[in-house]
Amino acid sequence: MKLFTIIDMEVHASVFEGLFNTNTKRFPHNNMPYLERAVVDAQSKYRTKLVIIDGVYSQNSDLAKMDEIHQLCQLYHVSGGCKKNARIRTSLMATHTRENLDRGLNALEDIGKKIDLSKTR
Repeated sequence: MKLFTIIDMEVHASVFEGLFNTNTKRFPHNNMPYLERAVVDAQSKYRTKLVIIDGVYSQNSDLAKMDEIHQLCQLYHVSGGCKKNARIRTSLMATHTRENLDRGLNALEDIGKKIDLSKTR
């Protein structure tokens, strides 16, 4: 087998649709031990391994554990979740710098504060 994708269970449904007929393994949201186990299991079986996550999980107001995923991907030479070339779902694999991602998240946080989203819960 050539390509294997390891996907956070809580990514947007469009990601799963886009990976129809692809070898995939889902891991529980932000569960690093499970993700590592999936990566290790795929090491010798697949030439290309790709970890797919969302940068921001809007349904549960959560962020991906980018730094931990980056370290894990570097350790096992897996594509995805890289600190300087974070690959997130917005544009399915569009490359963003860490600075751009941080700037975008800070802007979203500022907007949330300005419209006082904390009172909507």
